[in-house]
Amino acid sequence: RKLGELVFGNTKFMKEFQRAPGGSSWHHGCLGGLIEHSVRVADICSFIAEGDYGLNRDLLVIAALLHDVGKTKELIATTMIDYTDEGRLVGHIVIGERFMSAMCDRVEEFPRQLRMLLSHLMLSHHGHREFASPVEPMIPEAFALYYADEIDAKLNALKRVMNECAAEGKSW
Repeated sequence: RKLGELVFGNTKFMKEFQRAPGGSSWHHGCLGGLIEHSVRVADICSFIAEGDYGLNRDLLVIAALLHDVGKTKELIATTMIDYTDEGRLVGHIVIGERFMSAMCDRVEEFPRQLRMLLSHLMLSHHGHREFASPVEPMIPEAFALYYADEIDAKLNALKRVMNECAAEGKSW
């Protein structure tokens, strides 16, 4: 709770988070796309955690809200959405994990084990090394986050493609 209050109670950060795109083009590639995607992934994770899977709901939801936070520094939105130098050289996964780690440093006596689990979720949320995950999911919450992220991203991309096709008069 303290970590969430520290991060989401920061007015400067929230302005960046609310404005940031969620991607450059494939999914949530618009101003405000990052917060839309993050909240939807958190909603999906919260729903999954209600099941009888023994998932740590609090860990899963805070990881869902933070999983793409590095995109606030990875992407820049001016007249178009593009990558920053830091985004190209480091990437949002590492940027986000570093941000989360720095925020944990600011919470007095943040549990070491919880920090490691949260770090794992953030570093593994792309699911596979070939999709730029530094590590692959190794705990149930990491699998849940990966699939929640995937379903929201894919459905948003399909919605965009369908809208583009409809605008061109195509039905397929």
